[in-house]
Amino acid sequence: MPLDQGVDSDSLRAHLARCLRSVDASKVDIIGNRVTFTAGIFRLVSNWNILVGFGSGDLTVDSAACKVRYTLNCWQLVVVATVVTVFGAVILLASVSESGGKTLSLLPVLPFMWLWFVGGNLAIGIPRFKSFVTRACRDRSAQGREIAVELVRPERRWTSGAGEIQLYPIFD
Repeated sequence: MPLDQGVDSDSLRAHLARCLRSVDASKVDIIGNRVTFTAGIFRLVSNWNILVGFGSGDLTVDSAACKVRYTLNCWQLVVVATVVTVFGAVILLASVSESGGKTLSLLPVLPFMWLWFVGGNLAIGIPRFKSFVTRACRDRSAQGREIAVELVRPERRWTSGAGEIQLYPIFD
C-alpha cells in the first residue's frame, strides 16, 4: 500500500526532522523527499548521543515503495580514531629509549584499539540509529494513523551504514 494512502509523507519528513533536532543534530534540512543532517563528534553533547558516531546522514522517504531509507557517514569517526591511534604510536615510539624497548611490545595493541574504537562505535551506533528511526516512524502521523516499521535490507560498510525501513500503514 503506498505511503500516501495511510501516511502523509510530508508530515513524516517533518516529524523525522523534528526527531533529529531533538537529539541535537547540528543542521537538519528537508530537501524534496530527503531529510539530511549533520552531527558528529565535535558537538557539545554526551558521548551517548545517538548521532555521535555519524558525521552526517540522510533519510529518504520513498512513498511509492513505502520505505524510509537511511545512509550514515562515519568518516569523522574513522579519521579521529586514526589520529588517536597514530598519536598513541608516536608516544610509544618516543618512549622506547626510556623503557629499554619494553613499550615496543604494546605496538600490536594499537590496531586493536582502532578496531575497538571504530568497530565498537559502529556496532552500537548503527542499530541504535535504526531503532531511533523506527521509533520515530512508529509515532503517530499527522492523520493520527500509526506506522509499523520493519527493516528490509540493511547494508553495512566500515565507513557507513545504510538500510531501509519498510512502512506499513495500520488502519484503526
